[in-house]
Amino acid sequence: KKKTDKTNLTQLKLRNKLILSSYTWIGIHIRRSDFLHGRTVSSTSFILDAMNLFNTKYNNRTIFVITSDEKSYCSRPFTHILNVVVTPDSFTPAEDMAIWAVCQNTIVTVGTFGWWGAYLSSGVVIHDVKSPQNPTPIDNNCSKDAFFPSWFSFLNRTS
Repeated sequence: KKKTDKTNLTQLKLRNKLILSSYTWIGIHIRRSDFLHGRTVSSTSFILDAMNLFNTKYNNRTIFVITSDEKSYCSRPFTHILNVVVTPDSFTPAEDMAIWAVCQNTIVTVGTFGWWGAYLSSGVVIHDVKSPQNPTPIDNNCSKDAFFPSWFSFLNRTS
């Protein structure tokens, strides 16, 4: 019996779903733009170190999805890595956040977008330990316990 195109497409979708479900998805948010001028920006090495932690934990069965306010920047240091995807420039912040909501773990740099993405994910959150340079009044009035809840893990903590 000959398979129909619809049957072939269904089988392809099921196969891809099985392959993707055997991987752990990690959302990464990289905030740069306005933070480049007098604020703290996480280093590429922080992101790579955090990725290595997840690769070790999940035996390299990981897919990293990067969202950012500077996606063109993210393409340079990360897209040569096979298990990394940078969301397209055409994605809106809402679409980026929707992608994050299906990730099992997250790596965040600075800013509220990353915080909310981490909140929506279900697993481990790795955050850069750097504190803001030139804190704003909002930074000064926000307690660290409120902004960095107990479910955040810090990479390279020195204290």
